[in-house]
Amino acid sequence: MKSATVNRQLITHARVSIIFTWMLLILVLFLNCQSISKSDKFISSKLQLSLIERFKENSKQKSDESYDTNLQLFSDPYFYQYLREFDDGSQLYKLNPKELLSRFYNELSVMELVHNFNSQMYTVEYLGTHSFLYNDWQTQVTGLKNFTFGGLPEETDLFGFPPFESGPYKPTFLEASERPFYGGLNVYRNSIGNPALGEVALVLNKKMIANQMLGSAIDSGIFRFTCKSRVMNGPVHCDGVIQDSSMVLVPPFIHHSIDPFISYFDPIFHPTIHYKFYNLARLVIRSLSRMTYSTETPISLEFWENRLGFFELNPITRMDLPQAVTMVIGVFDQLWGTKNATLLREVCIKQKWLLVWGTNHGLPPLGSHNTDTRNKTIPFPITNQTYDSNLRILDPFVIKSLQTNISIPHDIGVKFELFFTAGDVKRWSDMKKEFTQSVLAIEPLMYGDCASEDCMGVLVSDRSCVCKY
Repeated sequence: MKSATVNRQLITHARVSIIFTWMLLILVLFLNCQSISKSDKFISSKLQLSLIERFKENSKQKSDESYDTNLQLFSDPYFYQYLREFDDGSQLYKLNPKELLSRFYNELSVMELVHNFNSQMYTVEYLGTHSFLYNDWQTQVTGLKNFTFGGLPEETDLFGFPPFESGPYKPTFLEASERPFYGGLNVYRNSIGNPALGEVALVLNKKMIANQMLGSAIDSGIFRFTCKSRVMNGPVHCDGVIQDSSMVLVPPFIHHSIDPFISYFDPIFHPTIHYKFYNLARLVIRSLSRMTYSTETPISLEFWENRLGFFELNPITRMDLPQAVTMVIGVFDQLWGTKNATLLREVCIKQKWLLVWGTNHGLPPLGSHNTDTRNKTIPFPITNQTYDSNLRILDPFVIKSLQTNISIPHDIGVKFELFFTAGDVKRWSDMKKEFTQSVLAIEPLMYGDCASEDCMGVLVSDRSCVCKY
């Protein structure tokens, strides 16, 4: 009997111990989840952090050293000549070089980080059903993507990622998770981000990403195609433009990207030996001028500015949803009148994202032309069309379900809904007339616009900040 009693006591103690252990484990997990949810930035892996640290010091040094070169560019008489030629009424040519350069540096610090995608990347439904944004490799491994991603050389040769153990293009999901999530700094303040890359643009949360990025002044894939493998030809200059590990960008140290960026593109329809200053003047006006979004005649984007007008900056971290996104831009031309337009609204309401609409008439997606480069050189499809890309219209149906600091008059919401239900992609000109001067017209943030980092733009009508609570 005594032995049985002892055994029962031992069993009881064991059960209590097990229960206590499980309770302790649950408490630890709970506290861990709480700490993650309250974190002020996304968490990167050891490999990702090591790569950022590897390039950061050099990026800072290059960025600091570029000041004299950049000031020289901003002081050139041809730069001022083009500032006058393309003046949109802002009269930036009246500012001295140091003022212009300082303002441009400031704008770089607040410019949007955007990621455009199309159905080849993932669907609109994905944004509402997954816990984080997959990068290209993850979408391929999981079967979400229906073609093989070709970004391997840039990631290993330029950004220093180790090769996949099972060979090229065959990563495990863990290996895929270490790779970049591609993004672009919207240096021309394009109304729909990087339009060639897809019909939905995600404005990414730079506060949460917290400079955990690696980048390149020029789109790394296009640079390889045009200047390294040379399987694609176009109006670019490769000589003298360096794109190797010595030029990798680590924000906020990105000022050394200006010279290679303006040196690479050649405005083929305006041939001139001074093309760098032509490019620089147009870039400065689009990025510094308040007239870009508030005039009927902005400086319009030329083909290359519209197609690849961004500094490539790629988050090297897990992009948790919904925190990774602050705002969504729907491309009117591809989405309006489709079920995806309605679905995009529903996803934005669920995830508490602001939704705006913009247009880019006439620009085909980057993947819409033949890119089979196995046996021939592919000419990049170039047109002489220009693109205003200077109007964003808030979706009032989404706004009314979010906690923001603005309210939409009932009559304007009704008018917008009539356009939406009509679903006619030819009606953008009518919407432009109706809403350009209304409370629905919004422009990207500029330096000093808003005190809160939770603001996503300002109203064109009165410069009021548009912010979420």
